[in-house]
Amino acid sequence: MKTITKKIKVYEFEELPEDIQERIINNHRYTNVSDEWWDGVVDSHISDWKEKYGINAKSLKVCFSLDRNQYLYFPGNYIWVEDVKKFVKAIESVVPTKVVKAIRDGDVIVSLDVRYYGGGDGKQIASYEVYNTLDLPETGKEITDWMNESLLRPLWKELNDSYYLETSDEAIKGALCDNEYTFDEEGNII
Repeated sequence: MKTITKKIKVYEFEELPEDIQERIINNHRYTNVSDEWWDGVVDSHISDWKEKYGINAKSLKVCFSLDRNQYLYFPGNYIWVEDVKKFVKAIESVVPTKVVKAIRDGDVIVSLDVRYYGGGDGKQIASYEVYNTLDLPETGKEITDWMNESLLRPLWKELNDSYYLETSDEAIKGALCDNEYTFDEEGNII
């Protein structure tokens, strides 16, 4: 049996030529978004919704795509009105008065099964369920529009912005350097 010892020159990221650095960045492009990177963004928005609008949600159930489909939704009844007073205050300027009164009085219960589509065609919708005993058909559109503008569009936009920030050249380079990775001359992690 023979043992061969090979010496390998080890480099820090900054010591490598630019073309090798570029290859390393591209090979590790999704390092920062390989796990549930969105949790902090979603949890922050849900906390904000609860404080401002009385709406709560189960963040583990958020589904979204930032690619060409561009959608965001909380499937099932994973988003709900927890504080009717805050919710009513938030929507009273955009929803007809009789609907606001019905929600305040408990005659209308809003269950939000929300879906936001911000695709290239600009189409944005949110679905909802409104249970009411007063037959108020106009409850939906205004609430849907309000949800899109106040809840879903800002969340989707921050998820999108965060994703592109985390996959940027600077973020990948920062992660590799902060974690003190070293490389061989071809750019392989040692």
